[in-house]
Amino acid sequence: MKTRRLGNLEVSAIGMGCMGFTHAYGTCPDEQEGIRLVHKAFELGCNFFDTAEMYSYFGNEEFVGNDAFAEKQGVILLTGGVAAVSPFPGYTCLAIDKAALRGLTLAMHNELAPKGIFVGTVMVCGVIGGTEHFAPANFAETYWQMYQNRKDWEVRYE
Repeated sequence: MKTRRLGNLEVSAIGMGCMGFTHAYGTCPDEQEGIRLVHKAFELGCNFFDTAEMYSYFGNEEFVGNDAFAEKQGVILLTGGVAAVSPFPGYTCLAIDKAALRGLTLAMHNELAPKGIFVGTVMVCGVIGGTEHFAPANFAETYWQMYQNRKDWEVRYE
């Protein structure tokens, strides 16, 4: 499998889109078939799984991070935002969403850490792409450090 650099992180050039596990694209696979597909992708060299909370209220993250996946010593990294702890006027919905993501990240971290899976979030305290400092390539290093250290479940990028 060819790979690409994402900051200092090397990821498979082909990622596995997980939206179809929980909705869309017709009939969804049952849990055992989904687990088999994730393992097959991993065996073929895929280490980049595309999930999003909007697919099924965090169902894909939990799906990819199941007990069987723990054998691979996985890592789940999520992007949070400062709105989770310091809401902006007029952006209440965003603040609620980011607060829920933050809470879920901590819950998943506590549940999956004993199974060998690290779950963490980078809280971006600015507008992504708004300045050079917040260019995606610049805070990719923060993800890399979190991946390497696997210590703190939440890191702020300010």
